[in-house]
Amino acid sequence: MSFIKHKHYQNLKMFISD
Repeated sequence: MSFIKHKHYQNLKMFISD
C-alpha cells in the first residue's frame, strides 16, 4: 500500500512540476 501511495505521489509531483 505504501509503495503504491508513494508512486501516486511521485506521479502527482511530476504532474505539478510539468
